[in-house]
Amino acid sequence: EQALRLDVGSFSNEELLQMVEHLAGEGRLDSAIATLQGILRVEPDSIEIRIRLARYLSWNKELLAAMSEADEILERDPGNRAALQIKADAASWRGDYATALPIYRDLLSNEEDFEIRLNYTHGLVGSGHIIEAREGYDLLAVTSEPDNQKLAILKQRIEKYRPPRVMAGGSYYDDSDNNERVEVRLAAGLSAGNLDF
Repeated sequence: EQALRLDVGSFSNEELLQMVEHLAGEGRLDSAIATLQGILRVEPDSIEIRIRLARYLSWNKELLAAMSEADEILERDPGNRAALQIKADAASWRGDYATALPIYRDLLSNEEDFEIRLNYTHGLVGSGHIIEAREGYDLLAVTSEPDNQKLAILKQRIEKYRPPRVMAGGSYYDDSDNNERVEVRLAAGLSAGNLDF
């Protein structure tokens, strides 16, 4: 960060991208984003830089900006898979499943990909399409330990929509003034298809 502040012009694009990658890896997304925006002022047609910028914006929870940057890429390079995935991810994280799910389906129809299938299945859960989410979960093939952890999180979300369950609880309170309170709670849950009662 200090080197970039002192003399950003003395580095090649390759060096700048390496520095940006390190900054992002350390969670310094604001600095990474600012550096990429600076490079884009000099090279506005660089799709590679725009893809990184859109990705880091989405990771930084600047979801509308990420979607806008992805749209800019798609204007220049229609069908760019990375831009489509970033747009779908940002839309899904915003809860805009109407935008995200069709993009995910399109990407998966051309090529199976663990991250895309995972995020698509999360989107299905978020939008209440539990039957499809279970089917999507079954299609996920784990190749690494981090993938296993991501799959466990997804499984927990899907299992919230499971067959009949009963929840019970209670509490009792009293004090020196003879105040007394007894509380009993009973609840039941049932999932039917995509609905949870």
